[in-house]
Amino acid sequence: MMMRPFARRQPVSNPPRRGPSYTALPPGTAIGAWRVETLVGRGANAWVYRAVSANGLLHAIIKECFPAALAVRAENGAGVRPTTTAGQMALSAAIDDFRHEAEIAEHLAGRGSPGFRGRIDAHGTVYLILESIEGTTLQQRLRRDEPSPTEADSIVRGLLDAVAAVHAAGIRHRDIKPANILLADDGRVLLTDLGSAIFTSEPAGPETTLTPGYAAPEQHGSGVDEGPWTDLYAVGAVAYAMLTGAPPPPAPDRMTGSMCPTATAVGNGRHTMAYLTAIDRALAL
Repeated sequence: MMMRPFARRQPVSNPPRRGPSYTALPPGTAIGAWRVETLVGRGANAWVYRAVSANGLLHAIIKECFPAALAVRAENGAGVRPTTTAGQMALSAAIDDFRHEAEIAEHLAGRGSPGFRGRIDAHGTVYLILESIEGTTLQQRLRRDEPSPTEADSIVRGLLDAVAAVHAAGIRHRDIKPANILLADDGRVLLTDLGSAIFTSEPAGPETTLTPGYAAPEQHGSGVDEGPWTDLYAVGAVAYAMLTGAPPPPAPDRMTGSMCPTATAVGNGRHTMAYLTAIDRALAL
């Protein structure tokens, strides 16, 4: 029988059990030898936690595979299960993608990105254990104000160093944007979220998630092969966002005539011409 809206609930002797949950793990949850301390972030495909080792001496970041469209939390526990029986195959594919991300992180071993501490398969999903680094994302930094020319130049130089280290390791990141750039308190600039990254020996394959404004034309199917230039386009878009407060228009829009003021025009008199020209060259179609 359908319950009327706002009907008064009647007391029952045996209350129904809680249904499926989309919530994060509570503090104290054990993941291997680690214990969850606090939730630090949520993406479309993962919960991210700060964790401490069982002896309390080490800290790490734990990234839990939990695609919001495919998974729910098992009742009264840490387990992850598909939203529907038919969704098990899709959830399994997402977990496989997470394992691939773990391979990328392990191969990089902290070169241009936080260090890899391990992978744990448990509770019906996969957890990436990563180095815990104090700092802030570039996205958070840009919410305050526009970086000074000196700060912007330092960030871009650090970002280029991180990209060079990743490329030298035979990896392309493919999702460089302010939210995935960590400005560490020790001065390093690091790339995070390797979910879209691939080994250069792998085919790029079709993109399922793109960040408008930062994704290069070839990621939208322009017919040009991907390569190191794909990440450099994104670096140019990041520098452009620091300069103007927003990334350039999405690449497909630019390719069909959408106007995009050049960095040399917008930043003339505020930055060196060499810096502005480099941004325009990186964003050339």
